[in-house]
Amino acid sequence: PDNKDTGEDLKTRIEHITTHLQSGDCTKDEHAALKQETTQLEEQFEYLTLLTNIHSLTPDSYPEALAQAEALARRKSKNPLYHSAKWVADTLNEPVYRSARKIVVEKVTDLETKLRKGEFPIPHCQNWRDNSSLNVSLLSFTADANKNTYHISEYSNGVTRPNTESEVRLVGWQSSPTLLIENIYSSEWNDEYGIALLGTIAQEALNLYTNTKANEVRIAAPLDSGHDGHTTNISVLNAMRTFCKQYGLELQEGYMELSPPESKATKEYYDSGPGIVKSGSDVTLGNVAYITISTEID
Repeated sequence: PDNKDTGEDLKTRIEHITTHLQSGDCTKDEHAALKQETTQLEEQFEYLTLLTNIHSLTPDSYPEALAQAEALARRKSKNPLYHSAKWVADTLNEPVYRSARKIVVEKVTDLETKLRKGEFPIPHCQNWRDNSSLNVSLLSFTADANKNTYHISEYSNGVTRPNTESEVRLVGWQSSPTLLIENIYSSEWNDEYGIALLGTIAQEALNLYTNTKANEVRIAAPLDSGHDGHTTNISVLNAMRTFCKQYGLELQEGYMELSPPESKATKEYYDSGPGIVKSGSDVTLGNVAYITISTEID
């Protein structure tokens, strides 16, 4: 049957019954029977809507279809289509479908957005609007060429909504250029975000490897966030493991001690380590997980 016509028929029947119930012109038994029929028709309409959305699934309609399937699956209904809805929910949760969401990773380049660090997209303790002692280092994130901020956004239903911030610092570690992923601030972090972020950073690493002719370039993330209540780097490890498995690389661990160049600001802030330090000071970040890139990746 035509889903559109059937859907209109169901809506018309539901509206007719609702109007009749509201009129009060029915007995108690009739009222109970019509209420039950309305509930069944509404459920049928929800199943029909799900099937229609699945038939024309797009990246924009994916979140709505997944939410509908999960809602129906949670009800454990006796409806004959219940198991189909559960199967749809499980299938749409597979990585191949979740990747249909338009996850966008962007390096922040405009000055205004850089200056709004800690305010947008995720509020945190470094923020020009707050009277925080940590703000003494904010200028370094804007002025220093070796520091880049990445925003992760999810595009859905015509709207791009940034919900994650990641600070990545280029450092020299054991004579190797290293892209250091510091603490990540996110309102809804998941592994897909981690994979998208790591893919972008890996491309930066490949560009460094090609352009600098270094023997190797590393991507590293501290294993300890450096602060109570922050476990924001652990989530990157799953993406690093996936990346290594896909490209036949090894995820290694090491101890990071740095002698960084001076910042354009008098103070710098290491979010995954000692916090505020004097510009140019030696820094110990402790144990890190890292990937070594020493050849082109196909």
